[in-house]
Amino acid sequence: FDSRANIWDAGSGELVHTLQGHEGRVTGVAISPNSRYVLTCGYDKLIRLWDLSNGRFIRMFNGHRAPVIGVAWLPDSRTFVSGSGHPHNRTPEDPDNTLRVWNIDGDELGILAGHSDAVDSVAVSHDGRFALSASYDQTAAIWDLQSRQRVKSFPHSAVVKHAEFSPDGSRVLSGSVDGKAQLSDVASGRYMQEFDVRVPVECVKFSADGNFALTGTMDRRMRLYRLPDMPAAHPLARVENPVRPRPIDPVRPNPVAGQPPSNAVDPVRPADPPQVDPPPVVQRKEVPSETAQAETLQVVKDIYAKDYDKPALEDRRDLAQKLYTEGLATKDDPVGRYVLLCESI
Repeated sequence: FDSRANIWDAGSGELVHTLQGHEGRVTGVAISPNSRYVLTCGYDKLIRLWDLSNGRFIRMFNGHRAPVIGVAWLPDSRTFVSGSGHPHNRTPEDPDNTLRVWNIDGDELGILAGHSDAVDSVAVSHDGRFALSASYDQTAAIWDLQSRQRVKSFPHSAVVKHAEFSPDGSRVLSGSVDGKAQLSDVASGRYMQEFDVRVPVECVKFSADGNFALTGTMDRRMRLYRLPDMPAAHPLARVENPVRPRPIDPVRPNPVAGQPPSNAVDPVRPADPPQVDPPPVVQRKEVPSETAQAETLQVVKDIYAKDYDKPALEDRRDLAQKLYTEGLATKDDPVGRYVLLCESI
């Protein structure tokens, strides 16, 4: 929120560098695989490249027409993907709900278009072939970085805040604000298992061995889940000739395209392996009209005017917690509930 990104020494806990240059909130930070560079992005619609060793600013990337929400490196440490958008299309005349591919020389290599609302997180597969996005349009999506096309889509029933590939690239873990985390199979696109977290999920993470999943939620807790084993008969378990990473070629942009559980570890028994049944149809909740959202949001801002006027980070966090609590307690006003929960994130 203070327009800066800090680099810390993990051993000593000391501040090493402060990266300052963005105007407004910094929304994403990513260190390159070779530990030479740092990327930052923010609400100023810009991406900045820094030297990790000395904190020196190297280059700025200007192309997005909306806040840049996340960045992710490819394995070559020279190419990266960014994602942008105004949540709930608050500037519908030019939303820019896209992912873009860049190299560190400043070249924009392509545009991945297809989301109907803001992109909220970006990840890249370990082989560098695919990008994964989470979006306010209630889906997570996989994109082929060579063809610039969306190849898989994983629906949720609410805003998807974060999604990540498993270490072997065979599964996707995604989390949404309706308190659900979802495990999906990449090859088939099928849903494998759902974890009822019951609290809006802000982030998800696989363990290094892919056997566990971690969720971070709005109640300031983390929850650990044991994931189902991959059956030997599963097609992904018997790949004999894995595909090697393909380089990214510069091409022209292609724009067409109840109570919360305790904070103890929540073990989940392994589920049965995925069957040949079709994936379940997720009933997406109807999003209130823009007019209804705007009117309700103004009422919320009037009620909490003193809280909105406080600029300190801790005050903003307190406001988010108030809105979140009020949203959960609002049962008979779907528009009010929607706006309160969205404002809290």
